[in-house]
Amino acid sequence: MVFLAKDGIYIQYCPRTITLAPIPAGGRANLMVRCTRAGTYNVTTFNEDDTSPTLTIEISGTALHFNSLTKRIPVYPTYLRDLLTNFIEPECTCDSQFSK
Repeated sequence: MVFLAKDGIYIQYCPRTITLAPIPAGGRANLMVRCTRAGTYNVTTFNEDDTSPTLTIEISGTALHFNSLTKRIPVYPTYLRDLLTNFIEPECTCDSQFSK
């Protein structure tokens, strides 16, 4: 299983191979699952009290040739750029106040 994106935005250094996908309530994740042989696979939650599968995947047919996925760093749109390393002009001032 590989992790590609969360909330529709590709993660850094994707695809990332994972064995567990802890998705919080209301969260979204783009995962790709590659099954190596025909069979039935159950996907479950972390709830130990409920052992019923959340999702069942049924695979049939013959195996296809496997090509490994190329790791890449996605190019993000400008509204998602990282601002941590941005230079702030000395004349730029901001007076923020927080109150209880």
